[in-house]
Amino acid sequence: MAPLNGGFFHVIAALSLAVLSFCAQAQQQRRLDLDAFTMNVAATAHSAAVGAVIGASNRIGGNHDGMAAHPGGRYAIASTYPLVNGSIAGQCYATPIQGICMRVMDVGNAAHWPIENTSGWLTTPPGRSFYSFTLIKTGPLGVGRTLTGLYGRATVSDTGTITQVRSFYFRGFTINVAAEPVPTCGFRLAPNPVNLGLHDTRTFTGVGATTPWLPLNVISEGCNAATTQVHMTWRGTADANNNGLFRVTTGDIRGVGIEVQRTTGAAIVPNGARQTWTPAANGVNYPHRARFRQTLPTITQGTGSTAITIGFTYN
Repeated sequence: MAPLNGGFFHVIAALSLAVLSFCAQAQQQRRLDLDAFTMNVAATAHSAAVGAVIGASNRIGGNHDGMAAHPGGRYAIASTYPLVNGSIAGQCYATPIQGICMRVMDVGNAAHWPIENTSGWLTTPPGRSFYSFTLIKTGPLGVGRTLTGLYGRATVSDTGTITQVRSFYFRGFTINVAAEPVPTCGFRLAPNPVNLGLHDTRTFTGVGATTPWLPLNVISEGCNAATTQVHMTWRGTADANNNGLFRVTTGDIRGVGIEVQRTTGAAIVPNGARQTWTPAANGVNYPHRARFRQTLPTITQGTGSTAITIGFTYN
C-alpha cells in the first residue's frame, strides 16, 4: 500500500457490537379481599378453659383474583399475624383482641395455615376462594373489635425465585365478645319468721338442755350460670352466757339462747365466719335448723324473739 499524506497509513477496522438483552420475569402481585363477616363470642366463653373453641365460621368468600397454577411451582401461605406459642394445640394466630387467637384454613384443605408445599404445586392453587376461621381462647377475654387490612400472604416460587405474591385482606372481620355475666342469685326464708314452738319449762333441766331441732329453711330462688359459690353470714347479738348462741333480745324469757346449725352439724355462731355453699337450683333448700339451749341454771318463762340477719354474697 502506498503511503498517503506524508507517509501515514489509514487503518480502517470494523467493529461489531453485540447487543445483549436480559429478560427477568416480573413478580405478579395479586390480592384477595375477603367479604365482610361477623363472629359472635358468647358470654359463656369467659368461663371456658384456655384452648377451647369459642367461635367458628366456615366458607367465607372473597374476590377471585386467583394465582395461576403451573407444574413445579411451590407455594407457602401464612398469616401476617404472629403465631401463638405455648399450650394452644395447632397453628393459631394472635389477634388484636386479648385472649383470642384464630386458626385459618382453606375450605377443603385439612391443614391450618401456615402451609408450605414442598412437593410441587401442580393443579390446585393456594388461596382458594373460601376460608374457615376458628377462634380459640388463650386467656381472659378482652373487648371485641373489627379487624381490617392485611392478614395473610401466599407466595409461589420457581427454583427459589418468588414469581407470584397474593395478599389477603379483611374488608371487615367483626368479632363481638359478649360481656362476662355478673353472678346473680335470689333467696327467701320459709317460714319467716321462724317459730321455735311452745315448750314446757320442765324441759330445761340444766345448763345445756335443749329443745328439739326445728327446720330453718333458706330457699334458693336460683342463680345464673356465672355463679359458682354462695356465701352466707349470720349477724345478730350473741348471748352473754354463751357466745355461740343468739341472744333472745325482746320479751321476758331469760336463761335460754337460740342455737343455729347447718343440718350437717356445722355451728352457725353470731357474727362468725361466712358459710359457703354450692349454688342451688330454684326451689331447693339450703338446709339449716334452730332450737333453744339453756344458758342459766334456771329460766324465766314467757315469750321472746330475736332478729337474725343473713347476708348473702356470691361469685
